[in-house]
Amino acid sequence: MGRPGDEAVLNGIRSFRGWWVANGAVWWKPYNKPRDWDLLSQPARIPPHWR
Repeated sequence: MGRPGDEAVLNGIRSFRGWWVANGAVWWKPYNKPRDWDLLSQPARIPPHWR
């Protein structure tokens, strides 16, 4: 997925994440989604350099 600090990769990740959340954060394989997964708490788990 790239290295921290690679701006092109980070911008792509941020862009996709924004699109994904804006479109309902639907999992491609819902059976992989942990039962306790919460969209609102996830951003706090993303390392600062990937935000």
